[in-house]
Amino acid sequence: MSDGNVIPLDQVTLPFVDTNSIEYIRDPFTVMAQARASDPRKGRIIRTPYGIEIIDYDLSRQLLMNKGLSTPQANIYKERGAGPLLLKFMEEGKLTAQQGERHLLYRRVLSTQLTPQATREQTGLYFDVANRLVDKFIDKGRCEFIDDFSHPYPFEILCRALSIPPEDIPIFDSVTRALPLLNVVPLHPHVEEIEHALQVLSDYTSSLIDQPDGTHQGFIAEMVGHLRAGIMTRDEVVWSLITLLQASHYTTRTQLASIVRVLLETNTWPELVADKSLIPAAVEEGMRYYPVVLAVPRVVATPDFEIDGVAMPAGTFIRFNFHGGSRDDRRFDDPDRFDIHRNTSKRIPFGYGAHKCLGHTMARKDMEVAIEVMIERMKNPRIVAPIENIALGAGWGPGEVHIEFDR
Repeated sequence: MSDGNVIPLDQVTLPFVDTNSIEYIRDPFTVMAQARASDPRKGRIIRTPYGIEIIDYDLSRQLLMNKGLSTPQANIYKERGAGPLLLKFMEEGKLTAQQGERHLLYRRVLSTQLTPQATREQTGLYFDVANRLVDKFIDKGRCEFIDDFSHPYPFEILCRALSIPPEDIPIFDSVTRALPLLNVVPLHPHVEEIEHALQVLSDYTSSLIDQPDGTHQGFIAEMVGHLRAGIMTRDEVVWSLITLLQASHYTTRTQLASIVRVLLETNTWPELVADKSLIPAAVEEGMRYYPVVLAVPRVVATPDFEIDGVAMPAGTFIRFNFHGGSRDDRRFDDPDRFDIHRNTSKRIPFGYGAHKCLGHTMARKDMEVAIEVMIERMKNPRIVAPIENIALGAGWGPGEVHIEFDR
């Protein structure tokens, strides 16, 4: 991965970026560009409060497939002072923390509702949910897009796809907002909130499993079948369901809001009105231009692992920084320009390799459907208030998006 001599990590000078700073959260792309320009090595890695971060898009794609890197395990969260439920979740439930055969089992079991075929079969559900949410504000001629649409939309879709009773959705909605906090450093201010959220979710999913035989439906029935057959333990079933709920909500709600934001900021909306076949490309470019995921973490699993000419000791915590990579001018021409006609091949908005996001097909489709419904029902939409970016755990995006439109 280098053309010259390999330098030990403790002897190399790298740009430092405070990714927790207000300046960074307000405009991470400018901060990343400045860090890249200031690096005398013209390298592809930086230091942050979290450790080492990769800011090169193609290098990130290459390393995400490298077996010399592993996903963070429960011991890292133990070192950060995690509570007992979070540690149990990391050990037994969170998909990205699983390895080997167990990881393959989890992906196989959880993917049944997330396949391309399942997504096609559920498309009518996406339109139904989207139109019903728009019905609530269409006559007002305005909305706060996140609260009124992008927050409830993906969560209701997943709950209904999993056969969770609609009347129970508020139980999940009240606590899933806390789960992105498990990626915050320092963790200690949020431990109690995270533990409470996991307890509520654990109690509820346990109650679903304990319903009398014959009353389970859809995906819940399938999971209970795995439990009865001894394929999965009770705890594995509970934590697997929580994994799906945790992974699906905050990222999709914020990414959808970010895509709508850039479509309006760049006046690309009329182009989609004229040609709806461009919607998938707009979603793909929106994920590049405003990526909701701050960074994807990994841990060096082998001694003196080399990245960009730097020897990384085993145990080094690294992250793939999407705000650096997505505007990498070595990968994208004129990266600060939003262009829905870019080549979308070899993109990695949902990660890459063995731990690629399991729900990427569903996430793409529900964002595409949401934009199609809004194009059909909202004329001349425009942003009417300044947008302030916020960060929550490993997520980043607009706090609010106020839109007005012609009725």
